[in-house]
Amino acid sequence: MKLISFWINRIKKNKVISTILVACFFILCLLVFITVQAIVETENWKFFDIDFINKENIISGYSALLGAILSSISIILLVYTIYLQSAESKKQKKRFKKQHALQKKQFDSEKLIAENKERSSKFSLIKLISVFLDSIIKHI
Repeated sequence: MKLISFWINRIKKNKVISTILVACFFILCLLVFITVQAIVETENWKFFDIDFINKENIISGYSALLGAILSSISIILLVYTIYLQSAESKKQKKRFKKQHALQKKQFDSEKLIAENKERSSKFSLIKLISVFLDSIIKHI
């Protein structure tokens, strides 16, 4: 039940998903309507008993409509997949920028720490040289 409510909330929030689902639903309804019309037009209809010889125009027309409807559904789903990939690409780009900023900040802080250590070691060396020079001057 939670899964169904999750998908319903997700569909309500995303207009593209709801539009695509409505379009697929209408196309499938059209497919059912055309199939029912083809069945009603055939006299003494029997399940899976299709006469390919006497009803050549009806069957070829129905197959052409069926192919067109199914290809339009596949095109709609293809467009939806491209939309999802585009959205994921934008999210990934944002994550990459955020991660890059964090890495740059960490690199800068490590660089600053290294510079401070180097300054500290040089300052200690200067103090040592100063003490050494002071002791040499006192002995002269």
